[in-house]
Amino acid sequence: MEAAALSPPDDEHDPEGSTVGFERALVIDLLSQAEADVAALEAALERFDAGTYGRCEPCGRAIPTERLAANPTTRACVGCAQASAAATSSLVRATLKSGVPGSKRRPSASEPAS
Repeated sequence: MEAAALSPPDDEHDPEGSTVGFERALVIDLLSQAEADVAALEAALERFDAGTYGRCEPCGRAIPTERLAANPTTRACVGCAQASAAATSSLVRATLKSGVPGSKRRPSASEPAS
């Protein structure tokens, strides 16, 4: 009985298996995000040591202290960050509208089927 308590759960046969699998995926995702956060902090320290911390990488202007206080690892001022987000959003919208190259995109209900 004690050996069963010490063995890892068997997701396939455990009635709580999907929960265990979900929790494992969640922990893996949290670990990945923590590693990305540490890498961003290390990069910010490198910029600090180089004397470039607090400067917007795209435009070179000073990043406001309020933004740095809220997001100490930022590399861009609000204006450049918004422009980058808008460009990314436009690319995503265009990709979703046209479909991924090589895939068979289904027309929406408002589009005629070809």
